Amino acid sequence: GLKSPSLYIQALDDTTGNNSGAPQVFNMQNILQPGLNNCMDCAPFTFNYYDTGGHESFVLNSQVQQDIRAFVGSGG
Repeated sequence: GLKSPSLYIQALDDTTGNNSGAPQVFNMQNILQPGLNNCMDCAPFTFNYYDTGGHESFVLNSQVQQDIRAFVGSGG
C-alpha cells in the first residue's frame, strides 16, 4: 500500500502513452485509480483530472499548479 499521502494529476488531453501505446490517461483511470480504490492499507490519495494542459500541464495549467501547492501546503 501507499505509505505517504499522494496526489495524482492527469490532463485529459495528454496523448502520451506507454510502451504498448496505451494512453497515460487510460492507464490512470482504468488501472491505477481502481487498484488504489481497493487498497485497504493505503495512505490517503487524490486523483485530479483536468481538461487541458497536455503532458506539460504542470507548466500550462494554472489550476494544476494551485492544486499542487495546496496539496503540499496541506501536508498531504
